[in-house]
Amino acid sequence: MAAPPCVLEAATPCTLAVTLRTAPRQVGEFCVAGVSVGVRCPLTHSTTKGRGAASEEDCVCRAGYFKGGGSCEPCKAAGTNCIEEGVAIATLPLLPDWWRLPNSTQLQRCFPISNCTGGTDASALCGEGCEGDLFYPSCNPRCPPATLSIQPIALCT
Repeated sequence: MAAPPCVLEAATPCTLAVTLRTAPRQVGEFCVAGVSVGVRCPLTHSTTKGRGAASEEDCVCRAGYFKGGGSCEPCKAAGTNCIEEGVAIATLPLLPDWWRLPNSTQLQRCFPISNCTGGTDASALCGEGCEGDLFYPSCNPRCPPATLSIQPIALCT
């Protein structure tokens, strides 16, 4: 259900002043009780995902930024893909062949033989049949321990 619009006082080209009770808040604004117009989202580089935001909690970082440390930080590190609004550290999207720990902005390229798929879930950055390593930027084959052969590249037998 859409939030009720803020009340907006506006003068028309006529000599009459009109109260527009149906004016929705603009993109990047939210409603505060007792205020007659929308209030801008407080963080630099923040906005809302549309018109009619009900509270400050509806404010998110613009595309190209992610929310971290109480501000909207530029998403400029190699391997990131912040083309959507509303990205946070927990959902920082990675391109394929990049790896990170959960809630971390320290990115590393995956080892060439890894199957790093990228995405927004740091606990699921590996392709099917592989699992990540918490200490090394790689996705390794997921094999039962008894079927792992000792070779330069771990292969299931």
